[in-house]
Amino acid sequence: MNNKGQSLVIFVVMIPIFLLLILLVYDIGNLIFEKQELDSVNQIVIDYGLDNYDDLNVVDEMYKLARYNNGDINIKIKYIDQEFYIDSRYYVKGIFTRIIKVDGYLARSTYKGYLDGDKHIIKRIK
Repeated sequence: MNNKGQSLVIFVVMIPIFLLLILLVYDIGNLIFEKQELDSVNQIVIDYGLDNYDDLNVVDEMYKLARYNNGDINIKIKYIDQEFYIDSRYYVKGIFTRIIKVDGYLARSTYKGYLDGDKHIIKRIK
C-alpha cells in the first residue's frame, strides 16, 4: 500500500484550524486589553468626580473626561447621595466580528465611588 501524500492532507486540513485559533486568541487578547482600558477610564472619571463632587456641573465634566479618553464609549453616570455610579460599554471590533458582520464584542465596566473621610473608595461592581 502506498501511503504518500497522507501528511499533506493532514497539513492542509490543520492549517485553517490553526489560523482560526490564532485569530481567536488575538480577538480575546484585544478584548481583555480594551476592557482594562475601560476600567481605567472609569476609575479616572470617578476619581475626578470625587475630587470635585461639590461642583454643580461635575457630572457633565465627568462625561467630557470619559469622552476625551475614549470617544466611542457609551457611559451612564449617576450621582446619588455623594456616591457616583458609572456604567460604561464599548464594542470592540475584532476579526471574527468583521467576518460575521456584527457590532463587536461587548466590553462592559461598572464602578461605584464614594468618600470615606478624605479617602476615595472606588469599587468594581460585577
